Amino acid sequence: MRYKVLVSTGFILLLAGLVIIYIHDIKSVISVSSSIGIFLKYIAFLIIGCAFFLVIDSVIRLRNVPGYFKTGTAHNLALIAVFFMIIILPLLGLMIGMETKLPTYENRKLAERPSLKTSSISTFPADFNSYFNDNFGSRKTLMSLNNYVRIKYFNIPSVPTVILGKDNWLFYKESLDDTQGVTLFSEDQLLDIKRNIVYQNEWLAERGIYYLIVIAPNKETVYMEHLPDNINMVQQQTKLDQLMACFETSNVHILDLRESFSKAKASKQLYYKTDTHWNSYGAFVGYCEIIKQLSARFPVLSLPSVSDYIVQDNARTYSGDLADMLSLHDQLTEKVPSVTFKKGVYPEKSRLRKAVIFRDSFYGELGPYLSANFKEIINVIPADYFDYKTLEDDPPDVVITICAQRQISYVQSGVNKWIPVK
Repeated sequence: MRYKVLVSTGFILLLAGLVIIYIHDIKSVISVSSSIGIFLKYIAFLIIGCAFFLVIDSVIRLRNVPGYFKTGTAHNLALIAVFFMIIILPLLGLMIGMETKLPTYENRKLAERPSLKTSSISTFPADFNSYFNDNFGSRKTLMSLNNYVRIKYFNIPSVPTVILGKDNWLFYKESLDDTQGVTLFSEDQLLDIKRNIVYQNEWLAERGIYYLIVIAPNKETVYMEHLPDNINMVQQQTKLDQLMACFETSNVHILDLRESFSKAKASKQLYYKTDTHWNSYGAFVGYCEIIKQLSARFPVLSLPSVSDYIVQDNARTYSGDLADMLSLHDQLTEKVPSVTFKKGVYPEKSRLRKAVIFRDSFYGELGPYLSANFKEIINVIPADYFDYKTLEDDPPDVVITICAQRQISYVQSGVNKWIPVK
């Protein structure tokens, strides 16, 4: 009996030691990729430990050592110990904040620990359940591991908003719906948009300000061939098509980049595979078209050329917002280009004084290019506060709205807050 007690005690101590060392190691990790590696390492240790225990127990039973333990009791003890460890680890991890250093890519705020008060007794169980589900031990590691296995070996996306395309391309479902024309403007919405934009264009023109609206194409609009075969991209009218038709005979300047992008993609990749946005070279193509449009009004602007920049293919490793949505920031990566401006190409006299830019996240890669053409740039995102009187007190040369094809409504509603509408 003493042999079985010693072996069983040793096994339980092994499990406890593995849990303690795992918690110690995982708390110092700052990347999900490393946490998955550590998790799998300790799973391997656990399997080896269990196998060793079962071998020793089998040897003892083969020797027919008499004792109180019945046949199979040691095996049951092992099963109970492993089950107890699985139960206790998430709760223990919750209590000590096992993965607090690991980044969160869920694009939402995780539930916080609720306070138990007399006024909240009725809602406390549900609130604590949400808190536990968002913060239990090894949650981020297990989510990333699950997502990686599903995508790598079964080609099944774990998040409904992300579409797995061909050749490791990822696409955003909301953007795809826009490209397919699933959502369109109503006639009343179009009339309202046209009335507001035409008035804003006139209001700015009266103050000597040139107004330009720039629409960056959706990723799948440019790279439709990388979508899965089961997605039927029937060419339907989109919101952008409606917008362009609506302003066809107006004086409003709208730059639709779809045609220029369809031509430019033959030379270099314009969008990230793991992100919804254009890459640095795609932004450069958009920048060239913007300056080309502006130079018709401002001849002082020098047209950009690739020779003005240092273009390096596969310059850095990148993992984008679509990989983040899958909690696979470290696992789904790609090599992306780098475009570096050669200083001194654009002299001071070829730069305009000031631009105000109302924009979404597509401006991120575009901003460094435009800074070569303006002495001052004020960029405003939809959540920002902006006093339109600034446009009257210190009029810029240019006001530009820059947004993704799928963000037309969102960004324009923000512009309506800053520039007077009828």
